[in-house]
Amino acid sequence: NNHEQILTEEKIDLRVRVICDLGRTLKHEERIPLDRYEEAWDAAKDTKDLTISQVSDFVKGTHYPHSIMIDCTASEEVATYHESWLRKGIHVVSANRKGGSAELFNFQACELASLEHNCHWNYAVTVAGPLPVTVAIQDLQATGDKIHKVEGLLSNSMDHVFSGLSSFTPDPKTPTLKFSEAVLAAIKQGCMEAVGVDELSGIDVARRCLILARS
Repeated sequence: NNHEQILTEEKIDLRVRVICDLGRTLKHEERIPLDRYEEAWDAAKDTKDLTISQVSDFVKGTHYPHSIMIDCTASEEVATYHESWLRKGIHVVSANRKGGSAELFNFQACELASLEHNCHWNYAVTVAGPLPVTVAIQDLQATGDKIHKVEGLLSNSMDHVFSGLSSFTPDPKTPTLKFSEAVLAAIKQGCMEAVGVDELSGIDVARRCLILARS
């Protein structure tokens, strides 16, 4: 499995010890077996017995050399804990744009905590998904290059919506889809969240722009 491969090839003993969402918590003192965790996760329904602070305390432990919290949420509340995790000596990997686009004071506090406690605060995936755009920008600046302009598609969701609107019938004045229909089509294709208020309002694009600017 992946654990054995990483251990053999990279000499890293990577252990997932707790998984949680709003309604449940699945934890193990040593390691959650990821190749068969689904059954245990289903059985953990309605077993939310740890607060966010208690989860980080559990992750930190006392006998592990390194600890990582992975924020896969879109929660503003969870994002406010990034600084405290870093100050506990926990590395933070986040897909939550509300951390990197938080108020400037909070953003700077996280950066300072990351430096003071020698911990990584990695949120590169919050812009352009798997393409490390923010890392590339930071690397270019670190080597003396000056960034003049950043261009790209800032919302895959809205790209699908507008692509639907730009597909015309034989009558060029009549679009194939109404805006609402294009949104529903994007949701059905898995290209937009069922409640895409942040995307449709432009807030999500604004967050990405702010994260890029801060990079």
